[in-house]
Amino acid sequence: MGVKEDSKDLSRVQSREKEGETAIVSEKYADVTLRLVEEHGDQFGPLTPEKEKKL
Repeated sequence: MGVKEDSKDLSRVQSREKEGETAIVSEKYADVTLRLVEEHGDQFGPLTPEKEKKL
């Protein structure tokens, strides 16, 4: 897998999450998040609470 030229540095992506809620991606990174989900979302099943704790 190579890195695309138009890829952005995701190391500074910020999210805000309150207990019991889904993480919220900063609005300016929403397009990056959507692109990742569209490209790779079918490769993974739903995120379970157990898997979320491991992240």
